[in-house]
Amino acid sequence: MYRELNHQYFDRIESIEFTLSHDDGMSPQRLKESEIILTGVSRSGKTPLSVYLAMYGWKVANVPLVQEVPPPPELFEVDPQRVFGLHIGASQLIAHRKKRLLSWNNHQNESYIDQQSVREEIRNAMFVFDRGEFTVINVSNKPIESTANEILNFMSKRFKYGGRKLE
Repeated sequence: MYRELNHQYFDRIESIEFTLSHDDGMSPQRLKESEIILTGVSRSGKTPLSVYLAMYGWKVANVPLVQEVPPPPELFEVDPQRVFGLHIGASQLIAHRKKRLLSWNNHQNESYIDQQSVREEIRNAMFVFDRGEFTVINVSNKPIESTANEILNFMSKRFKYGGRKLE
């Protein structure tokens, strides 16, 4: 019993470290090592959802989709069944971004919260999701726990379940 608990603890620590070192597009060359990959526009909730899933022992990477910056080619080289595109409604996204700008005390970045720019950014993200044949999860007005459960339900249907890990 102790040995199993100790093993689970170290697995969880390893998953958290992996997730933190693959946050916000870091180390794209190692995306294939991820069990779950999240992608989406800025402020769609990639990082908190990644960390939440890591707390349960999942190795998660997240890749931001930035206007006029092509996503890393590695995103399209991994199993698309492990990649989840986070879609968020424009009004909710703008609200999140306004809060972010206020916390940065930055009132100059108008395109970050401009409705037309935000809608175009969301459209481009949906194009990337379609191109990669990624599963799209609508995160608008959803708590992280619900989104995590939705992702794990997809994972359990797609991959053989062996304890905590899906293979």
